[in-house]
Amino acid sequence: MNLTFKHGLFLSILIGFLIFLFFFNISVLAPTNLQWILKDSGDLLQHQLGSFAFRNDTWHFPITKTTNINYPEGISIVYTDSNLFLSILAKIFKSIFPPEYQFWGFWYLMCWLLQGLFGYLVVYHLSKDVKYSLLAAILFCLLPTIYHRIEHSNLLPHWLILASILIFIKDDYSEKVKTILFWMLLFFTAMIHAYLLFMLLSIFAVWIIRKYVIDFKSKKLDIANLLLNIGCGIGFILFTWILGYF
Repeated sequence: MNLTFKHGLFLSILIGFLIFLFFFNISVLAPTNLQWILKDSGDLLQHQLGSFAFRNDTWHFPITKTTNINYPEGISIVYTDSNLFLSILAKIFKSIFPPEYQFWGFWYLMCWLLQGLFGYLVVYHLSKDVKYSLLAAILFCLLPTIYHRIEHSNLLPHWLILASILIFIKDDYSEKVKTILFWMLLFFTAMIHAYLLFMLLSIFAVWIIRKYVIDFKSKKLDIANLLLNIGCGIGFILFTWILGYF
């Protein structure tokens, strides 16, 4: 059987799912299953407690602030290492969930599925070989850096790094499309963890420097794209301020 690109997409996601099952029992996907988190004495429990305090509080500014911790001044859950993206969603839709629930099982699953997928896409773009790309997906899902970040759930999504690399190397994307995709990824990563954000900002900075050096040498500076980057940069600073980074 000849494996096509689409077969590889499905298999790369399946690889991520199987490796997730290697590390976790499927029961962690149940939102009401808190026992595996409460048994944890490390970072994961801290993430859950920060998120729980936040979603059971009223809204404040910045939007990630809770006064259920460090009362009465409160604190942003940026500083409890809680997942801002999932915590905000959980707070918005908390009426449809039981009083106590967790989303970390789904988060871990999503991280491994996307790790396999983007690992496959990056290597396929470079090699155009499905088998090599699937082997790469396995290796990316088994990275020691991921295994040693299991307890620190917000440092697990290394697929964000792979996604930024894919945007960088995709030569069939226009400069405008690359700019928009990079900024979308940066905005999303800001809601996950600053540690990963700095990594992606470094990749983005290299692309920006390379792009504008080439534009300067060829005397074809794209003013519209430059203004787009400036506008997104200002919006990004405001966004991180609203999230409670400052």
